Amino acid sequence: MKPRVDLDDLARRLESAVADWSKVAEVGPFMWHDRTADDQRRVTLERASVAIPEALSFRSLTRFPGQVLLVDHAARSAAV
Repeated sequence: MKPRVDLDDLARRLESAVADWSKVAEVGPFMWHDRTADDQRRVTLERASVAIPEALSFRSLTRFPGQVLLVDHAARSAAV
């Protein structure tokens, strides 16, 4: 199955936006999901340890007066 999203390219593009987002929210590190891992839930912060990236995700936490917004952001490389 051909990847629909180049996750390495996406990570590079998002890196430039993280600095701006960090002014208004706490932005967590990128988490790489490995398609070839024995444990289907294998997630790592180290891109170099991922053989075939299946997904890239991160969390952002924004605080407003009286409320907190936690958002999980994710992108997959192929149709699931």
